Amino acid sequence: MRSIALTFLAALTLAPLTHATTLEERVEGGRFEDCEFVGLGEKGDIRGQLTLSETALDKKWASVIALILTDDSKFQVTFRLALASVTTSDKLEVRYEFFSGSRRPVAEALAQVPIGEPANYRLAWDGSGRINIEIAGASPRSLLLDMKPSRAFVLVSGARGRITTQGHENLDCSRNIDTQGKQ
Repeated sequence: MRSIALTFLAALTLAPLTHATTLEERVEGGRFEDCEFVGLGEKGDIRGQLTLSETALDKKWASVIALILTDDSKFQVTFRLALASVTTSDKLEVRYEFFSGSRRPVAEALAQVPIGEPANYRLAWDGSGRINIEIAGASPRSLLLDMKPSRAFVLVSGARGRITTQGHENLDCSRNIDTQGKQ
C-alpha cells in the first residue's frame, strides 16, 4: 500500500505569504511511486527542496528521488533531475539525464550531497524546450532540449524521499506516470 503524507504548510519568505506542499514517500527497492504536478503545461517553474533520507538496503536497486519532465510522446523523450544513490559512496549524486527513444541517455553529474541533507532546487522550462536548472549549490545550467515539456512529475524509488514545493500545491498522486494522465 502506498504510504503518502501530503501536508500543506505556510512558509514565510520575503513575499507576503507563500504556500508550500510537502510530500513524503517510502518505496521499497525495485518499485516506484510518482505524483504529477497538475496545471503546469508548456511553461513551468517548480522550486523547493528534495531530500533522500533513507536508501534501499538491497544494493542491487538504486535509490532515487527525481523531478521528471516529459512531452506527449508517450515517454519516448524524458528529462530527469535526480538525487540518486551511488553504490561506491555514502553520498547522493545530483545529476540530470535526458532520454530520447532508445538512444543512450545524455547525463551530467552536478554535485554530491550527504544522505538526508535537503537539496534546494529550481526547475523552469518554457515552450521552446529551454530548461533552466538550479540545484544543491551547483552552477546553474540552461539546456535546450529537442522536446517541449508538457507534464512534470516527482518520482521516488527504493528510498524514503521528501519533496517540498513552494508556490505550486497541486500534486496529483492518483495519476500514473505511464498512463498519460488517465487512471
